[in-house]
Amino acid sequence: MGVATPVIMGAALAAQAVGGAVSAYGTYKAGEANAAAANYQAQVAQNNAVIARDNARYASETGESEAYRLGLVNRHVAARSVPGRPRPGSTSTPDRTSRSKALRPNSGNSKR
Repeated sequence: MGVATPVIMGAALAAQAVGGAVSAYGTYKAGEANAAAANYQAQVAQNNAVIARDNARYASETGESEAYRLGLVNRHVAARSVPGRPRPGSTSTPDRTSRSKALRPNSGNSKR
């Protein structure tokens, strides 16, 4: 039993050394994987920031275009609603006398 004990002890120490090396290698690879994951997440965040900036620019430009369009519509509506002014595209002026007679009671329109 005396000779086998040092061999077993040597084998145990060798196994322990190999186990430590494997553990260190596993830790190293886990660190590499964590670094790669962090780099990936950083790139995703950067891409999202670019998309958000582009969306904000698009929304701003769309809002400006819509405001311009509404301004044109409002000016058109305002121009059409000015009393005594012909409507855009109209070639004649409105007949104010017939309109005012129609609004007056007993203006000669009724039959007696």
